[in-house]
Amino acid sequence: MRRLPPGGRIPALDGLRGVLAVVVLTYHVTLCCGTNALGNFATAAVCCFFIISGYVLTHAYDGRYAAFLARRAVRLWPVYALCFLIGAAVQRRAFPLPVLAWFPGLDFHPGMPALLANPPAWSLCIEAWAMPFIPLIAWFGRGAVTRAALIPPLCLALWEIPGPAFWLGFFCVGAALSRFDFRSRPLEARIPQWLGKVSYSLYLVHMPVLSALLIAFGRPGVVLGVPLVFSAAWLMWKYVERPSITLSRRVGRPARPAALPLPVPG
Repeated sequence: MRRLPPGGRIPALDGLRGVLAVVVLTYHVTLCCGTNALGNFATAAVCCFFIISGYVLTHAYDGRYAAFLARRAVRLWPVYALCFLIGAAVQRRAFPLPVLAWFPGLDFHPGMPALLANPPAWSLCIEAWAMPFIPLIAWFGRGAVTRAALIPPLCLALWEIPGPAFWLGFFCVGAALSRFDFRSRPLEARIPQWLGKVSYSLYLVHMPVLSALLIAFGRPGVVLGVPLVFSAAWLMWKYVERPSITLSRRVGRPARPAALPLPVPG
């Protein structure tokens, strides 16, 4: 199995993440302005996020299950929790405390009341609930190519299970695609790369900011305040996400063997 390039990044996928985050942002801007015309595009963007996760994590998974789960929690939870708390404060909305632990209930979905403080949080709950299945997800991306043929019947079976199980199929699709290189010069350009860098923060912070703008200034404020969203995403990336990335890389790192004492000349 090929490993990720140095630094664990695939530039074209980073750029794609950035573009998809902007699609979701655009959808929520238009939603605040009273139209749901881009709803299908936003849903497709989230499905692509799940596929990208399956692709990247299949490369990154090294078989150390507990360490992997700990790294993902440290990597994802701080931004998720802080943005959810900001959204709840802006809207003065109560929420069940288990939401902060990615547990809004067994039947969570877009728009469920428990997640209205920050609606994009639903997909992070899917992400968190999919991670314990990483051995299964990675299995589809390793070994015989014919394993990919099992994904459609798996998705049909998951469709019959109540709750969020169906979304696991998108991670498996990403795992199967991880056998192939993904490169795109336009997505590797400067602007998509910057958007990709802050995409996770942008994805989770934009709704709290848009909600604040809508409450304070109405619909015109939402449109005119879009640059503020990108500023908030950069601040969230710099002061919360980047430290959590650094810390996650230290979690579960194999200890270096103790150096053997040098022989003393006789």
